[in-house]
Amino acid sequence: EIITELRERLDFESTFIPAPAACSTPRSTQLHLARVSTESSDQFVVFDTIRSSICFQKAVADGWMNAIEAVAEVDSHRAIDIFVLFILHSISSRRKAVESLFCTKIRSRLFSEELMSTVFGSHTGALRGFFPSILSLCETLLCSSSPSIAAFATSLYQHVFGSFDVYCQQEVIGALITHIGSGMPSEIDHALDALGALVETQGKAMQRFAILIKGVLDYLEHLAVGQIRRLYQVLSVLAFSSLEEVSSVQDELHTLIRKQLSHTEAKYRRMGVMGAVMIVQQLARRRDVTDLTLQAASASQARDSTLPPARKKQAISMLDDVMRSCSHSPESSILFYDEMSSVVRKGTLDTAVLHYLGDEVTTKYQDTFLVESGDPLASDLGLPMQLAYSLDSAEEGSIAVNLLPLGMQQADRGQERGAGLRALPAHFRLLSSCERALSDNLEGIDALLGSPVVVCSKEKLETEVFEDLPITKRHDICLSLFHLLNWFRELVCAFAGEEDVDMRGKVVIRLQDITELQSQLESCMTAPKETPRLPCLSPVPRRISTRTPRLWTRRPQLLPSLLTGFVHTSGSWISGVSLRYAMTPSREP
Repeated sequence: EIITELRERLDFESTFIPAPAACSTPRSTQLHLARVSTESSDQFVVFDTIRSSICFQKAVADGWMNAIEAVAEVDSHRAIDIFVLFILHSISSRRKAVESLFCTKIRSRLFSEELMSTVFGSHTGALRGFFPSILSLCETLLCSSSPSIAAFATSLYQHVFGSFDVYCQQEVIGALITHIGSGMPSEIDHALDALGALVETQGKAMQRFAILIKGVLDYLEHLAVGQIRRLYQVLSVLAFSSLEEVSSVQDELHTLIRKQLSHTEAKYRRMGVMGAVMIVQQLARRRDVTDLTLQAASASQARDSTLPPARKKQAISMLDDVMRSCSHSPESSILFYDEMSSVVRKGTLDTAVLHYLGDEVTTKYQDTFLVESGDPLASDLGLPMQLAYSLDSAEEGSIAVNLLPLGMQQADRGQERGAGLRALPAHFRLLSSCERALSDNLEGIDALLGSPVVVCSKEKLETEVFEDLPITKRHDICLSLFHLLNWFRELVCAFAGEEDVDMRGKVVIRLQDITELQSQLESCMTAPKETPRLPCLSPVPRRISTRTPRLWTRRPQLLPSLLTGFVHTSGSWISGVSLRYAMTPSREP
């Protein structure tokens, strides 16, 4: 009863005194400081008395634990509850019990963000003596397998960093780096989230620890793709957030990424691609962007470039480096197109860099995948070809997608069949993202929606004729159908949100084409003779053998269904898993 009455009467939330306004007189400022000092002294005396009684009287400690545990409503918790738990956690014999109580309260959503803000906003001086215990509690909670508890620990780390002195801040950064080096995926994710949140909210304070945070690059090889992206995002913000300063971190990041981009191993090139994209995102960030909600604003609001010339030159140079390094690797190209299209869709890139990127992507797309529809078709590749799936009249359409010849020519040059065609959907995704960011619509590239495609003649797809073809030609036909499905699906995803009636009609026709092509591909894949292996870009899990995979030995499954992979949200269409990741090869038992 005494402890319950203390919890109700000790109202430390009302003791927090905000700082005086900038226009206050020196006299008012002195009075404010005197009042804060007095209030802090009063708090310290009360807290010290509670601490002494808890440490030396077991019954008092048990009473506080029972009183806090009995609270069943979020509004009933007081700041004094958190402070008492910090005291109890500093006692080694009660540490596990306090951690268990924290986990229970967090799962029940009884410890709110407002409560923690009150605790660290008004009792910093009294809490400073319990910093080691608070940091230990943060480390334990972040290691939890429960997402809610780990997220709470992420928020707690931010409060601790923002409330204490430089020494404590350095300890917080060191603890987060230790989490990143732990090797536990969930722990790494939440530690990177905490670092990212600190960089965004405490940017200037985090600058002094840039060299320390850069040490996380030592763990780069052990991080997953999303974690590498998040780490490079944190480092790029630290290195390039200031327009004037040129830090040593900038030079080291540039050097590291250029080495990774020129590396012969694919995993290092992937790291370099993600690092380069994150640096471009920060270098080319519009100066007027203060809120990510601006990504939904009209593109006409950001026609004029506000980027300093030096920044623009750096961003374009980095774009040139990454595009040049990816030019001979389809997997690296796909990763770059996907990562860059995600950045473009955020709406934060400066207009000048966006124009440059759009021009480069458009030029390469035309040179690689498109031909004039009136040009004669190749006749020396061993398969009869035709222009098919055109939705425009002869006067309207003058371009065609050079799909089948492109895959067969690359196979003749000793490369993997259809290697370049894998990048076709991702390349178009970046192209359409740039067009929409610059023009608010896709009218500038609407010719691609109805353009014909160079494919194999339909008579070769008949069952009797197809089974008599050589195995290499059957492979080429199946690959062309596979990549054609990919192409049409990407067209549907890009144009489904357009308001133009003619475009909507063409989108419906492309959906019909997708269902027909899926049936044709399944028919070809179930032929009685040797069946081709379709590309799978998903990385091989470590638990699965990395031996050379066999050819298909049973009917493949297209996952997910082509017509159920679309989700409509906020007036735009988002695809599910891209079809280029959708083929699941057979595995040995």
